[in-house]
Amino acid sequence: MKKYRASKATAENKAANNAYMRNYRARKASPNQKVKHNAYMRAYRAKPKTNIELSISKFHEMIAEGPLYICSCCDQLWYKHAVLNAEKLRESNPGIGEYINNKKSVNDAEWVCRTCHSHLVKYKIPPCAVVNGMVFPQKPAFFDLNELECRLLAPRIAFQKLMQAPRGRQLKIHGNIVNVPADVTNTVSVLPRLPSQADTIKVNLKRKLQYKSSALSLNIRPYKVVQAANWLMSNSSLYRDEGIVVNSEWANQYNEEISSHGDESNDISDEQSVIVNENRDNVESNNVHVEAEDEWSEDEAEIPAGVTDTMLTSSDFLEDNERQRIVNVAPAEGNRPLSIFRDKYSEELAYPGIFLGQRQPESTKQVHYSDICKSELRRSDRRAATSVSWRFLFHCHLYQKCRILSRIDQ
Repeated sequence: MKKYRASKATAENKAANNAYMRNYRARKASPNQKVKHNAYMRAYRAKPKTNIELSISKFHEMIAEGPLYICSCCDQLWYKHAVLNAEKLRESNPGIGEYINNKKSVNDAEWVCRTCHSHLVKYKIPPCAVVNGMVFPQKPAFFDLNELECRLLAPRIAFQKLMQAPRGRQLKIHGNIVNVPADVTNTVSVLPRLPSQADTIKVNLKRKLQYKSSALSLNIRPYKVVQAANWLMSNSSLYRDEGIVVNSEWANQYNEEISSHGDESNDISDEQSVIVNENRDNVESNNVHVEAEDEWSEDEAEIPAGVTDTMLTSSDFLEDNERQRIVNVAPAEGNRPLSIFRDKYSEELAYPGIFLGQRQPESTKQVHYSDICKSELRRSDRRAATSVSWRFLFHCHLYQKCRILSRIDQ
């Protein structure tokens, strides 16, 4: 390069370059150009200078109403400044009716986000549109399960440790995510048979039964779990591919025992009501004699403070007799962990409460994995946004993909 510059830096080349630059400056420095530049600078100086306080106040004004506007094309929640009225778009582009779902939200109007609008005006399918397969499967009315009830039905359990950051108290993941296959059939059959459909029982989900600590501990409804398991076996192709089958004889026996327990509880309640009425009559007849002979003194009945009370309470606020009734399960014990990157349907199998054991539909237009995750978090159906563990799972999945792609590029 030094020899090349030395060959070009001759006196003739320098003179030609200087002449060219003089002509260029003369053209740009014409009176008309100077007038336009001066007018632009005066307008720029006249504008009020933005400061940090003004920017913060504008930001609060923009988000004061919240993300309440639903895009009729991608079914995502947006702020007011990020959406446009769909009626004008329909009038200017009559052929886009097949891409819009006629879903109304704020002010009983139909809205379209700016991202979808930029594709629809060109008669193109937006990547995150509902017609492109970016939608959750329809959830039955009885499928209102809590986090632990969904984990008991999951053929994959993603163990992860979430901690609060010292500043801001936001959640962060500590360590790796361990994706382990689980035995759903054995877990469902272990659940006890309770008399009523609304009865609950405390369940501890553990990595191993010998561990004292649990990964998740909540009250579950066994009837709801069995009902959801039967629905998944008959409607989920992924569950059938995994070979998960619930014994029909066991399910019928479970329902029969619930009905028999219900009849027994009704008989017991009737007998108890008769006994209570008899006791009430006896108590009323004896009250007259008790009042006459009552010599009760408040001083004699007083119990010294600190003798029977104690502050040595267990961390889970359970007594010994209550702790014996807790069901401990470890569906993934003894199984070998699977890589999240290699397990193709790890998300669908780990979160049946979100995907209902269904494969995500094939998209006619290619969508990046990051756009899929953002779409699932922004959708008006908040089943994915309310699952904290799923958000950390897809972040880890995306991070692994980015690392692998960066190594391939190198």
